[in-house]
Parts: sequence; structure tokens; C-alpha cells
Amino acid sequence: MCTAIYYSERFLGRNLDLCHRYRESVTLMPNEFRLKFRYLGENSRHNAVLGMATVVDGYPLYYDGFNQHGLGVCALNFVGYCKYTAPKPTGINLASFELIPYLLCNIKSVAEVRSLIPDISLTSEPFSDKYPAAELHYIVADKRECIVLEPREDGIKIYDNPIGVLTNNPPFDYHRENLRCYLNLTADAVENRFTDRLRLSPFSGGTGTMGLPGGSSSSSRFIRAAFNLLNSPEAKSEADGVCQALHILDSAAKTKGCERSDDGLDMTQYSSIMDLGGGVYYYKTYNRFRISAIKMKINDIKSDNLVSYKMRTDDDILVENP
Repeated sequence: MCTAIYYSERFLGRNLDLCHRYRESVTLMPNEFRLKFRYLGENSRHNAVLGMATVVDGYPLYYDGFNQHGLGVCALNFVGYCKYTAPKPTGINLASFELIPYLLCNIKSVAEVRSLIPDISLTSEPFSDKYPAAELHYIVADKRECIVLEPREDGIKIYDNPIGVLTNNPPFDYHRENLRCYLNLTADAVENRFTDRLRLSPFSGGTGTMGLPGGSSSSSRFIRAAFNLLNSPEAKSEADGVCQALHILDSAAKTKGCERSDDGLDMTQYSSIMDLGGGVYYYKTYNRFRISAIKMKINDIKSDNLVSYKMRTDDDILVENP
């Protein structure tokens, strides 16, 4: 379960909520890395990609990432609603794990993604026996707009996403309509609308948010993230945008122990922010509040070798009076 946001037409970020880690690392795929596709052969000259991935046998299985042109994608669980198709005789056939690298390696903008999606068929072919096909949907953004892609029975649906938020199932159109149940929420000080026969006033600040869902379900996280995002001021700088985006993600983060399943304890393993304008990948982890940053540097992308930066998960506490 995860939450993703698109803030200030520049920052695309996400929480990854899982019980376990899978040796993720921030991974740079440079321009000349030989990327093999199951149905399309090999591509050895493409856009550079930087994002979070599990690298298996030299292949980057990306959870999220962006390319050198400022197009970003995040994949989120969409269990029970995601539907893949059989390969088709025409068009572009992709195994589901290939969608993120295909889009980021070949496309520069959301507008291009819109025009290409009708030609794409996503198959359920697994990467391997150890890595079965995940049921996913996607938030896609550039420096102008944001959309959602959802694989369904009749193909990949495309939704405009002016809200700038994506969580998990049900489908995006449910979450969009569900916002209408919370029209009463406000960041402003509230006035007495209860009755004109009593002189009532708020007993504290923030009473306009009473009724804001506090649970960890996908619908609750969607409303909470949307309220915080849509009431946030525009970023004044890169650092301001990264910090504000991480605070928005914190509002939907999962605390270890608050959601239990047969697999273990869900928690927000990491929160990441991709600066689509500046070409930097920022992240923090559950035990490490300090923000790490990896830049997509021009000299690094002109290569044919993957570069992985080990995720920092150690505690980082500054003791000011040792």
C-alpha cells in the first residue's frame, strides 16, 4: 500500500508502504545501458533514468523514477482491480514490470504518454518465478501536468489528475468522487453555522479539519494527502518544495505496528521526492529522518553501466552535547 503526490508542478513523490524491504537502491540507468524487453528486443540508446529499484541479475525493477527530460512515474499496488492482457499481434507488448523503464527510456512528456498508451498492451508475464507480476497502477507527471494509468479489462485507462494524489484500490475515479464527501473541510477558522440562537465559537485552532479521516486505508490516505496538498502554498525554492512535499507524505505515512497482516507489520519503508525540474532524487527512510539526495549528473548518464546507491537506513541522530 502506498501514497503518491504531485506538488507544485515540479515534485513527484511517494511513500512505499510494505512489510519487508527487497534490497532497494537508488539506481541510475545511463543512456547506453543495454535494456532488454521480452517482446521488443534490446534498446541500447535511450533516455537516462534515475529512481528506486531492486536490481535482479543486472535488470532494474523500478518502483518509481524519472528521466533526463523531467518525466516521472510511480507504481502503486492496485490489487484485485488491475487486469493484464495477452500479447497482441500489433502494437506494443510489454510485460508489466517493463512499463516504467519503457516510458522513461522513450518518452519525454505526459502528452506523449497519452498518445502512446492506446498502443500498449500489458501482459502478466512475470520477471521470474521469484518475482511474479505485481498488480499495479501508475501516477505519471512532468513539469506541466499529471495523469493516472490503470490497467483494466478493456485496456489501460487514462485519467487526468488535477488533484495530484494517488493511493491504492478502489480505482482512481472512486477516490475522485469520494472527495465530494468532504466539502465541509477547511483550513480556515470556522464560523458558527450550528444555530443563530447560540453564541458558539471554536475552542481551538484547526476545527475546520474535524472529520478529516485518520485511518490508514487507501481512501483515508487519499483524502488526507489531498487536503494537505491542495491547501499547501506553492514552493518558493527547491529545498522548500522538497520539505513541504515530504510533510504532505508524512500526513499519509504508516507507523509500524498500526497495520498488521499475515505477512508482518506494514510501515512506510521510504518516502521519496523526485525534483522533475532539477533532476534530483531525494528520499528518507523509516529510521533515518535525514534527507539523502542523488543527482542526475550529465557526466554520469553517458555510460552503459547501471549505478546503484545503497539505501541509507541507519539511524542518524545529531547529539549536540556529547
